[in-house]
Amino acid sequence: MSVRTMPAWRKRREERPESFTALDELSRALDATEFRLNAAIDARKWDIAVEQLVEKRRLLAQLERYMEG
Repeated sequence: MSVRTMPAWRKRREERPESFTALDELSRALDATEFRLNAAIDARKWDIAVEQLVEKRRLLAQLERYMEG
């Protein structure tokens, strides 16, 4: 019988629940940005698509910093 350990993310969630609220907000922001990006591409609104790509890159960098720290 193997002993199962608690996943690291669950342990972090129990230790710092407020940070997971921030992670949930970041996840929703990424989803919304992806939706707006796809809508802009479908409508061939390239200026808006570029803005959404910049925003997505900013959010992904924020997520990377969160995951490192």
